[in-house]
Amino acid sequence: MGAPYLPESTAAPRQAPASFIAVPSAYDRGYGRPSLDVRGQGYYLAVGSIASGIFALASTLMFFAFSGLSAIPAIMAIVCGVMGLRGADRPQPTPFSSRAKQYSWWGIVCGVLTLITIIGFVTLFGVLTLLA
Repeated sequence: MGAPYLPESTAAPRQAPASFIAVPSAYDRGYGRPSLDVRGQGYYLAVGSIASGIFALASTLMFFAFSGLSAIPAIMAIVCGVMGLRGADRPQPTPFSSRAKQYSWWGIVCGVLTLITIIGFVTLFGVLTLLA
């Protein structure tokens, strides 16, 4: 007589074969193990450092009336740059370590230049208001 009729909603769901869902052994790193990124731990901090440093310096030079607000990304650039320098060679030196160090140093330089420019603008406007 055959199998009884089951409506589509109560039928057992079909599953994909295990070979379709399995992670290839080349990409399987196990649970809890860190990823094997070739750029090192400090690379992304270095990129964030140079990006926030350039943004801070550009916004200070373009909108000098609101240059005090640029101190926040300038400080972020310095902090991320220092953290990027510390993490550039961890867990081991990679081909991207030198690039991470360069980005970190340029981020720190842009952040420091921004802070010096902000201090210069504030003192300039302070002196001009005292003379007026």
